[in-house]
Amino acid sequence: MKMIDDYCTGNKLLLATSKRCGCFHCLQIFDPREIMMWLDAEDTAICPFCSIDAVLPELDELPISVDFLTELHQEWFE
Repeated sequence: MKMIDDYCTGNKLLLATSKRCGCFHCLQIFDPREIMMWLDAEDTAICPFCSIDAVLPELDELPISVDFLTELHQEWFE
């Protein structure tokens, strides 16, 4: 599996093909179409709920769940 950092930066194309995404900072799961702000020349998503660039697209190799996001939050932010 790619590093999480690879999925949460420069992720605009991945999010465009995902039905769901999640933020591992605020633990929200949402539709990628809710994303209105982007960093790095429009390539990195900013969470519409907490304004942090910790948004991951849901992919086969990256299933989004509250448990998974919580685990990442503890690893990255605590």
